[in-house]
Amino acid sequence: MLRLLRRSGRPRRLVQLGWLIFLGFQVLTFFATSHSPGEWLLFWGTLGVFVTLYVAYYWREDGGERRDTQWALAAFWGTLTAAIVLGGVVGASATGLLIYGAFMVGYQPRLRLALGLVLGVYVLPLLGAVLWTREQWSGQEWGPGVVLGVTTLCAYLLFGAYSAHQEWRGRWAMRQLRAAQAEKERVAADAERERIARDLHDLLGHTLSVIVLKSELAARLTDQARTAPPPKSVRWSGFPVRRWARCGLQCRVTGAVASVPNWRAPRWPWTLPVSG
Repeated sequence: MLRLLRRSGRPRRLVQLGWLIFLGFQVLTFFATSHSPGEWLLFWGTLGVFVTLYVAYYWREDGGERRDTQWALAAFWGTLTAAIVLGGVVGASATGLLIYGAFMVGYQPRLRLALGLVLGVYVLPLLGAVLWTREQWSGQEWGPGVVLGVTTLCAYLLFGAYSAHQEWRGRWAMRQLRAAQAEKERVAADAERERIARDLHDLLGHTLSVIVLKSELAARLTDQARTAPPPKSVRWSGFPVRRWARCGLQCRVTGAVASVPNWRAPRWPWTLPVSG
């Protein structure tokens, strides 16, 4: 069971879904103040759409490079839209959603694209907003905390995109390794089948040739026995034919495929004791 879970990647998905617990900060901020019915609908509707997008992104099966890039871009812009909408309701607390977007856009093959989007769409606008509103908080006691918090957030956004890209590379290398191993096993199985078929063809061909020769010899001796006393060799000429046939069907065939793993020699239904 654990092996199947590892192959399907479900433990990783469960871990990623566990990060949704940090949306509690936005929920607590929302409940801290009173809101109109329209804001209630806007907040919970946007949050529900974001959670649906997040779950669909991490619960999907990993695809190719193009598919992963398309999913990453869709998740990036969807997260940005949700953060902007929620920002009108809960304020600066909505910037926490950008962390989810940074990690999702990084999980694809193009690292420069991920870092460029995070830097140009997330980081620089955040820094610009802080500088634009510096007159509102520069004289406050919590002013240095704002600078430190925004700087830490921006650094974490870039780190999240980079770490997600490294995770994608590791999983992609693992998929390539599994594909190569499966191809290697397939080629080895085909080579083994060809070897067994070749051995069977050579052994059975030799056995059938001997059977034909012995049969012709027995037929000639039988024709001679019609006009002359049957020679002594006629009585035993049939035994080599039966012996070679049995050896071809049991000994040779079993020996040709005995190298197959877990092979168990069959009991041939036509193998009967030969007398005389």
